[in-house]
Amino acid sequence: MIAVWTTWSGFSQCSRTCGQGTQTRTRQMNCTGIVSTSSVCLDKQIESKDCNSIPCDKIPLNGGWSSWKEMVKCSKSCGGGMRIRYRTCSNPIPANGGQFCVGASVKTTLCNDQPCPAFYTDKLTSGFIKKKWSPTEYTFPKWEALQ
Repeated sequence: MIAVWTTWSGFSQCSRTCGQGTQTRTRQMNCTGIVSTSSVCLDKQIESKDCNSIPCDKIPLNGGWSSWKEMVKCSKSCGGGMRIRYRTCSNPIPANGGQFCVGASVKTTLCNDQPCPAFYTDKLTSGFIKKKWSPTEYTFPKWEALQ
């Protein structure tokens, strides 16, 4: 009878993703020349080791983008303005040294690029008076509010 231990299997996946888990591997007796139901041939060894000892509240958490917000109205009523939309790195917020989101947080598009008229007629005041045109201006929210 020849009885030889097989090589160890690879370690299993850790039983926990954080907070102290266990990995195991096995090997068994390989018998030749005798009936395989011999008690020696049924021997099995199990080895284990600790893994993922980082506390769950200390694991780095990478940030993820929120959905894009709606486009804000055009910054000018004529003469070429800009519309913006934004998203924040808050789904989730990076934590414990996790990475900040990669990519743009603001998208812009041009709008209302038609020329502004030099004058317009004000029909609401007395007698169709021509007045100098002044484009409507829109102020974007401060950048701090977008983050």
